[in-house]
Amino acid sequence: MTFDVVFALDDSSNVPASDWSEMLSLVNGFIDNIAVGFGNARIAVVRYSDDATIAFNLDAYRSNDLVKNAVSALTHSTTGSSQRNLAHAFQVTLTNLLITGERYFAAKVRASFWPVAVTATMPDCDSRCCSTVIRRRTAAGIEVEL
Repeated sequence: MTFDVVFALDDSSNVPASDWSEMLSLVNGFIDNIAVGFGNARIAVVRYSDDATIAFNLDAYRSNDLVKNAVSALTHSTTGSSQRNLAHAFQVTLTNLLITGERYFAAKVRASFWPVAVTATMPDCDSRCCSTVIRRRTAAGIEVEL
């Protein structure tokens, strides 16, 4: 079965190095339980703090080992911002990976957005911003699940 998974990693300075390592282990543990490659899963990673950036795109790596190596190589920005702009991570994921990016050809996309976090407290998403993004994406034929 072909499906895409985008992990959103909290790269803010609020995340201790031990939690960053645990997040990467969680992602790699997930990857251990799926098949990555042509006709199977594609994996991307988005990092966020006050801004969100794509660490690697859906088509960057075509095997479990290559994806796990890329995830393990991600370093945590301990001197970055303490802000957690989850809404921007959501927007970058939908706009750059699922609409105008590598999934532009899909007639319908179901996006489940699950930010990776080790602690029980997740950053608040600005509901106004998320609602606007969701309305735009729903109009574009993308089903959004938070």
